[in-house]
Amino acid sequence: MSQARRRRPRDRGATAVEAALVLPLVLLIAFGIIDFGRMLNAQIRVTEAAREAARAVSSATTLKRSRKISAPSEPSSWTVAPTTRTPASG
Repeated sequence: MSQARRRRPRDRGATAVEAALVLPLVLLIAFGIIDFGRMLNAQIRVTEAAREAARAVSSATTLKRSRKISAPSEPSSWTVAPTTRTPASG
């Protein structure tokens, strides 16, 4: 038999130890990638939901203005007032 095919029993043990040391790291990286993908997907879904909500509110407001329909509890004209922020003391 050639030298490459002949192995000593402790070489087989060394391979098992190397696998035991490397496998947790490989699994950690793999599951980290999967978890990051799930987190990114959730972030995109939340952003899309916010965008759709803003679009729905905007189109509903525009529709009410164009038809001149206003409920008694709503102001007749929409205004935006600037606000100022003061820095927190600390």
